[in-house]
Amino acid sequence: MNNIKESLISNFIQDEFVLEEIHGVKALVLNFNNLSYCKPLTSDDIFIALVDLFHEVKPLYPNFESWIKMKVIPGLAVNKRKIIIVQRNDSICGYAVLKDDIDEKKICTLFVCESNRSKGVGDLLIRTSKTMLKTNKPVITVSEDRIDMFKPIFKKHGFVLTNVLNDIYVNGKKEYVFNGISDKN
Repeated sequence: MNNIKESLISNFIQDEFVLEEIHGVKALVLNFNNLSYCKPLTSDDIFIALVDLFHEVKPLYPNFESWIKMKVIPGLAVNKRKIIIVQRNDSICGYAVLKDDIDEKKICTLFVCESNRSKGVGDLLIRTSKTMLKTNKPVITVSEDRIDMFKPIFKKHGFVLTNVLNDIYVNGKKEYVFNGISDKN
């Protein structure tokens, strides 16, 4: 499994963004523009590697594997999705999944490993996301269970609460929308 994930990361690095004030931390932007030329990785390999890469957030997302298979991988193939991985000394410490569509510039997933929180990783992910999406106000949604954790970084980046939706991802749960509306994808 690790060989597939490592191959996925090493074969598709598009750019590196280095956060200079924290030694050894860099953001890698994976570029999947040429998935058809992806050998020896198959789309099933990419699916397995992404599910493994995002294993920490899987319990937070209903229909997670379906979302990866039906939205993320096809979006990566046509450059409408991007993945950012932040590494410290070659160890993954956070990641983001972006939706870069003409109708919506969205941070779909933003995750920092617990041991790397409050160390600039989330800030680097948001700054890199803004750069890749070419907007200072990307849409992002956060569940009511995690909103307090995100408030400080959203405030730092000037994110504005624009909507509160009920039952959009999980029945009985509110989803807080920042910087725009959300189409749930």
